[in-house]
Amino acid sequence: MGAELGTTIVNTVTHYPFAIKNPPLVDRAMVQQYTVDMPGGLDWNQNWLDYVDAIRQCAQYAESLGLKYSLEMHPFRYASTTEGLLRLIEAVDNPALGANFDPSHTFPNGDFTHVSIYKLADRLWHCDFSDNDGTNNMHFRPGKGKIDWASAMKALKDINYDGVVSLEFEDIPGVSRGVRPQAGAYEPRIEASPEVDREYTIALEFLTGLARDAGLNVE
Repeated sequence: MGAELGTTIVNTVTHYPFAIKNPPLVDRAMVQQYTVDMPGGLDWNQNWLDYVDAIRQCAQYAESLGLKYSLEMHPFRYASTTEGLLRLIEAVDNPALGANFDPSHTFPNGDFTHVSIYKLADRLWHCDFSDNDGTNNMHFRPGKGKIDWASAMKALKDINYDGVVSLEFEDIPGVSRGVRPQAGAYEPRIEASPEVDREYTIALEFLTGLARDAGLNVE
């Protein structure tokens, strides 16, 4: 379908081992014990090999259609960090596999955004940017959290990145957090508030200025 629509890249997220879903990272600060139930007797090595094989098949099919297949790193999943994704890329060994990079998911796992960009280099095919405070993977607008965006833009320039930089603010506290019941200061919203448009406008101006300062081509 992607090929028929004329895209060149198909993005998906990475996956949970054994399809066992972990609790959202944003809950970590609001519970006394943060953990996940994990059954015993699991063959972790075989699950990894099965996952590599599945991603290899996806990459091969994308390649056969002239597409690139990019994976987005998420906490607790296979390839939850930059090093994890690079390990997966090496294991799959297909030139069609690369990264869709959303640093709001990797920064709280210990990755500096600009360092990740340098490491991913020619396997970085799409950027899906949002910010956070480093304690969870909630999507703040760039400039509202702790990520060093000026260094990130310089890194994109240094690796000659010429792809898309998109913005994703799916759960801004007090503006739009989705419908899942959650403890905290803000009630979840079914619909995004009008402030979402303002957040995007501010973020676009902020990142555009830094991109131009870094010498990136901004369209």
